[in-house]
Amino acid sequence: MDEENRPGTLLFVNEAYKHCKAIYFGSGTDDILKQSNVGNKKHDDPAIINADQQNADDAFIKAVANHRVWELETERNNPA
Repeated sequence: MDEENRPGTLLFVNEAYKHCKAIYFGSGTDDILKQSNVGNKKHDDPAIINADQQNADDAFIKAVANHRVWELETERNNPA
């Protein structure tokens, strides 16, 4: 990740995560995943999609169609 864009990128990902939005991590985004709050999650999360997973595009479309993953609001906002 370009150092100049790192703070804004991580802020965007962390805010999307906190607000229960679907997030798609494409190829080459492992650093973003690991450095964000998403990388600390200890629960299954159907709205966090990695390009490496099977049917990733369909899973992301489904997650976006659901708008938000409200049932994980507590887990996403308490990354202990």
